[in-house]
Amino acid sequence: MQVRIAERLFFGRSIPGGGMVSDEAWAAFMEEHVTPRFPDGLTIWNAEGQWREATGTIAKEPTVVIELIVPPGAQREPARHRVRVRIV
Repeated sequence: MQVRIAERLFFGRSIPGGGMVSDEAWAAFMEEHVTPRFPDGLTIWNAEGQWREATGTIAKEPTVVIELIVPPGAQREPARHRVRVRIV
C-alpha cells in the first residue's frame, strides 16, 4: 500500500460585484487551466460554501471542490500555486 497526500482546492462560483461563473466558463477554465496542470487525474464535486461575514450574516456560495492525490515527497509546487487564473 502506497501512502498518498490529498490536496483540495475550493473555487467559489460567485463573481465579485454580482453574477455567477457560467457552466461554459467553468468548463473552459477546466480545459485550459486545470486539466493541463494536473494530467495524472483529479476528482471534482459541486458543493455549497458558507462563511460568516464581518456583519455577522451568513454568506453562501456555490462552490466546486477539486481534489488531487499525489505521492508524498513529490517535487511539486502546491496545487494552489499552480492555478491562479480568474474566471469571468
